[in-house]
Amino acid sequence: MRTDPLTGLANRRHLDVLERELSQARRSGRPLAALMADIDHFKSINDAYGHAMGDKVLKQVAQILRDACRKEDIVARYGGEEFLVILPDSGAGAAADCGERMRKAVAGASFTGIDRPVTASFGATVLTPADTEDDFLKRADAALYEAKAGGRNRVVVKNAAVAVPANTEQEVEKK
Repeated sequence: MRTDPLTGLANRRHLDVLERELSQARRSGRPLAALMADIDHFKSINDAYGHAMGDKVLKQVAQILRDACRKEDIVARYGGEEFLVILPDSGAGAAADCGERMRKAVAGASFTGIDRPVTASFGATVLTPADTEDDFLKRADAALYEAKAGGRNRVVVKNAAVAVPANTEQEVEKK
């Protein structure tokens, strides 16, 4: 019940561990970051290649995300083609670096049976002292939507007050 049967990742039900991570970050004063990821134009993959191929893409992307993370990071399928990565002891720069590593790995992967690139967009944020769990996740999701609106296949870091595009052409600024 706590594992997504398709990808083998944690699912949303497993995210009760997020409450524990938030509590630990607050008690220890250590940073905590979240990344939301979404496969770009996933509906068109399902439409063009069928749902079985879409499932293969989901599995492969899940493995790419898992491989790009440390053992203590939490990678979960958040819903549909959306993933959540919780990064303990990680600030904005580390989240941007992790997101960029994942973005490049997805974009550089070969997806057997698909004759066009598969990419993903990423939104990242860091926990602030005033954040609720909902605030934290909504801000990561808002950063993801900014990445998609900005052209997809990119990473956007959104701190409490400002969003900063982060990709190979632009340097992440901490604001």
